[in-house]
Amino acid sequence: MTHHSTDRTPGPVGSAHSPAPPTLVYVFAVAQDDATLQQRVLELDTFFGAPRLIRNEEGLTALVADVPRDDFEPGVVEAQLEDLDRLEELARAHHECVETAAAFTTLLPLRMMTVYMDDTGVLVMLADRADAFCRALRLLAEHVEMGVKIYADPDAAQEPLATPEAPRPHSPGRDYLKRRRAQRDRHASTYRAAGEAARHARTRASAFARAHVSHRLQGTQLTARRAENLVNDAYLVARADLADFAAAVTSSNAAVTGVSVEVTGPWVPYSFTDWAQADHTVQDARAAGSDFDGGPPPPRETTTAAPGPDRDPL
Repeated sequence: MTHHSTDRTPGPVGSAHSPAPPTLVYVFAVAQDDATLQQRVLELDTFFGAPRLIRNEEGLTALVADVPRDDFEPGVVEAQLEDLDRLEELARAHHECVETAAAFTTLLPLRMMTVYMDDTGVLVMLADRADAFCRALRLLAEHVEMGVKIYADPDAAQEPLATPEAPRPHSPGRDYLKRRRAQRDRHASTYRAAGEAARHARTRASAFARAHVSHRLQGTQLTARRAENLVNDAYLVARADLADFAAAVTSSNAAVTGVSVEVTGPWVPYSFTDWAQADHTVQDARAAGSDFDGGPPPPRETTTAAPGPDRDPL
């Protein structure tokens, strides 16, 4: 959660002679000043209230809503966010507003719960970060985020046909070792196949992607599936290339039982907001995450976070 005062240095708003206003300004995203967005924002209605635009003279616009101070001032929201149901409610409402507005123009989404004391604080923010915002909006124009996830489920892999053997006396110990050996071979084979699928998917995806981020792996309690998540990547892809991107990446499935490649999206490019604002010319925006390429499964991080479109970008 981010709170900002009107001044460039944090300080209390209001005094004995100037009481604090009853509302704060919640900022969803930044965009270039756009006539279509100006018109369509009037049609939006969100959990946070009716959104509006704050525009500066340099052509930047902030998509905002006025929210009750009592619900969003420092200390109050932190306590509310300990309630996972409330956290989910806020995250979904934030995402729905950003996603709806993104259908009209290129947006740079800001972190959930970015709150300013008043409009002046928002204008100061737009001025201070104008260069980064303009650079980001140029890079993100006509691009969306696509997710690529790879799963492995060794128990779903087909066991090889057994070679007929001459009858032997029954031996529980020998039978157990045989089953364990077959299970170990099946696991190794599945993870090797998943590693090849990961290399293939990343090679194919890179041909279409402007940038790439590897996210934390998702535990089974987040994916609601038995298979292990071995790759959880995001790619910044031009809208015109979406069909070719999906076809190229899913060709890495290769009908391997126990390995699945899943393409999700398109989403608002939450994963690339920091990368797009940075002053660089690097193609790959890789973040800390999985670089799985076969062998034993990588360590899996179990996290509980606000729900996002495909992962937890907030």
